[in-house]
Amino acid sequence: MGSRHPCGEAQVPARRRRLVIDHFQHALFCLLVLMWFGDRLEQMQIKQIKAVQRPLLLGLRRFKVLNFLPRVSKLVLLKRGKELSELCEYRNQVLVPLIRGRSKAKREQLNKFKEERNDGDWIVSSVDTLMDLELLEEDEMVSLCLEFLDAGTDTTSIAMQWIMANLVKYPEIQERLDDEIKSVVGQEAKQVKEEDLQGLYYLKAVVLGGAMPPPTGSLVTACSGERRGALGT
Repeated sequence: MGSRHPCGEAQVPARRRRLVIDHFQHALFCLLVLMWFGDRLEQMQIKQIKAVQRPLLLGLRRFKVLNFLPRVSKLVLLKRGKELSELCEYRNQVLVPLIRGRSKAKREQLNKFKEERNDGDWIVSSVDTLMDLELLEEDEMVSLCLEFLDAGTDTTSIAMQWIMANLVKYPEIQERLDDEIKSVVGQEAKQVKEEDLQGLYYLKAVVLGGAMPPPTGSLVTACSGERRGALGT
């Protein structure tokens, strides 16, 4: 059973709680994957990409030590080196087929365009642009893919969390946003469509305003703590 609040209100059990940041991260991760590959991948494929990206990102500090005297560190930290090697191998197993599949789909689309003079609903992705350059190998595109996902997921989701926190803090702004959305989309609409965004000027201002503060991620906090310690304050 869930615990009760001191005021007597029942609280949601811990096992049933889901942080808002989790939803933000998943939604943005799916969006970034779409931007990179241009295809709406299955949820299982997205989970596989996340299973590659998160351990490599979170283990960055642990694996960085292997770059220091690689021959020695790989012998001393044999288990860690093996873990990194297995993650890199799994990374290639997941991402390389997706890149090759996109390359094949692009060739088919070009042939279709030559025959019908119609590119349909084809979405130009980051992989398409890199393949057009003809400068990178597959392993380099794999590395760029992970860098793209690393740089975009947490930073943007933290910015969105910051915006939501301020909407809770300033209910008058939340109310104004609600009124604008209802006036543009309609009272009975269940979702905001892409074509509706052009008329949501205040929403755009709020989002752009939320992107203005400096990054609020854990790296900034860590650096600030180290700096305070170094200054003796």
